[in-house]
Amino acid sequence: MNEYGFPPHLLLSFMGSPYQQIPWAPITLANGQKYSPPPTSWVWDMPNMNNPFLTTQPYSPNWQMAPVLIPGLDKDGNYSTKDTIGFQDTPLNWINPEIIYYDLRYIFVSYNATANRWFPTFNEWDNQFSDQLCRYFDRSDSLLEGSGYPINTNACFKTAALKYAQTSYFVAVVLVQWSNVFSCKQRKMSVIYSPINTVMFYGVILETIIFICIVYIPGVNTWFGARPVDILNLGMPGLPYSMCLFCWEEMRKYFIRNFQKPSKYEPNFFEANSLW
Repeated sequence: MNEYGFPPHLLLSFMGSPYQQIPWAPITLANGQKYSPPPTSWVWDMPNMNNPFLTTQPYSPNWQMAPVLIPGLDKDGNYSTKDTIGFQDTPLNWINPEIIYYDLRYIFVSYNATANRWFPTFNEWDNQFSDQLCRYFDRSDSLLEGSGYPINTNACFKTAALKYAQTSYFVAVVLVQWSNVFSCKQRKMSVIYSPINTVMFYGVILETIIFICIVYIPGVNTWFGARPVDILNLGMPGLPYSMCLFCWEEMRKYFIRNFQKPSKYEPNFFEANSLW
C-alpha cells in the first residue's frame, strides 16, 4: 500500500476522518437536467479539485466554474463537514467495486477559509507533487482499463491498491510455507542430513506454479482478485521471514542435538522447551 500512495500511518487515519460520499450520485444541473459525474483526473490547483460535489448546487452546466461549496460552522466557530451534505464518517468500504475508480484524494478533503478552497485532509496528499508518492503511477491496472472513465487507469490512491497488497500478502504466505515444510520434515535432524522426500519437493513446485498462475495469468488473476505485482513486491515482503524461520529452526535443532543435558536421561533446555 505504501508504494501506491498510502503510507502505513495514513491508513489508520482513514478510520476517523469524514469523507465525500461515493459513488457520486446523479445531480441536477441549472437547466434541470440530470447529470452523473464520472471520476475525473486529479487536478490539485482548482478550488474544488475537479470534484463536482465540492460546489454549490444547483450550478451551471460548466461545473468547474461553479462557486465553491462552503461547509457550515460548528459550535466553536470552526468549519466542519459533519453536517455538510454529501459527507459521511462511516468507515470506508475498501471492497466496494463501485468506488475502485475514485481517487481518494478527491474524497478525503477539508475546507480552508483563508484560501477559499478545498484541500486533501492528509498532509501527505496536500501538494501538487503528491503523485510522486506512488511508485507505479505509469502502470495501468487491468480492471480499470476497461472502465470507460476518463481517469488514470493506475491503482494509485484508489481502493484498487488493496488488491496489490493482498497479492503480496498471499505470495508471502507461500514463501513462508517453503521454509515451514522443510523445517517440519524432521523434529531434531537438520534438513541437510535428512533423506530426500520427492513428494514434498513436488508439492513445493506445484504450489509455486499455482501462485504464479494466480498472480500473472490475465483473467485468472482478476477472477481470484490478484494483481501482477513486480519482483520486489513478489518476494521481499515474505522472503526475509521465510529465511528467518528456516535459520531459526536449524539453530533450534542444532541446540537440541548438541546442548549439554543435565543427565543422561533428562532432556536439555532446548529439547524440553522447544521440541514440538
